[in-house]
Amino acid sequence: MKIMTMIAAAACAFSLTACGGGSNDGSKVLANRADERIWSNLNSAVAADSGVQVVILRDGSYWGVVGYVQSNGAGFTVHGVLHGMANVNGNSVSGTYVDFSGLGSPNGAYSGTVSSKNSLALTFAEPANSILTLAGSNLVMNYDASYEQPAALSAIAGSYLNKLIGSFYSHPPGGPEYYYSHLNPTISGSNLTMMDQDGNIKMTGTVTPHGTDVNVFDVRLTTAVNIPVYSTTELFSTADVPAGTVYSGILFQTSSGILKNNIEIIATAGNSAYFYAGSKK
Repeated sequence: MKIMTMIAAAACAFSLTACGGGSNDGSKVLANRADERIWSNLNSAVAADSGVQVVILRDGSYWGVVGYVQSNGAGFTVHGVLHGMANVNGNSVSGTYVDFSGLGSPNGAYSGTVSSKNSLALTFAEPANSILTLAGSNLVMNYDASYEQPAALSAIAGSYLNKLIGSFYSHPPGGPEYYYSHLNPTISGSNLTMMDQDGNIKMTGTVTPHGTDVNVFDVRLTTAVNIPVYSTTELFSTADVPAGTVYSGILFQTSSGILKNNIEIIATAGNSAYFYAGSKK
């Protein structure tokens, strides 16, 4: 599927132990790391087709989300999360990743080129046992300048409504393909609370600036209760995310495309991942 094709693209080289919430490792964007920043093709030009958005941090951590851009260009249907580590040598890039869609093999790789502050072009090589169709696929993402603005907790403070359905994903052998659960965040200072539609607290955690000159925040979320989740093929809950599950990842915003003016959260915990996108009430 083209969607999953993109998802693989967004992913990064994987080492679950190394793919935590990122590190506050400096105050300047590294001039010699051309692939660092936010990259996306989530715009009307890919309407009714696959879309992907990724964030590459200065330590090489790679966070991505992939799905379909709706035919009218007004929305985005998520199909999975990618996470790993990215490598760069001049303008040449490569990486390996884990695909948290739960489809086929969770591991893949990519290579390509980057034009600093312009575009990131990737070609994918999927493992032989994968049901995805990434092998030989090409994806070009555009640079999003919002990355190079100082992160301010005051700018993201408030309560949010989900633009999409908050989503939990897993990769084999972590369980079924992907799950959905409606959650909405409230951010107050460095405190982050995720609540269901009835106002019940489901996850609590923290959000802190990642470095000083980039518009990315480190996120840590812990499930406060068992969270029932629903697969895409079932109308009833088929599994729970256990209470005490700790997700680590990032929160960021973009300045263009379908998810402009939304916050996005991408985080992982063992064999599972979580994605959220929403705007202020």
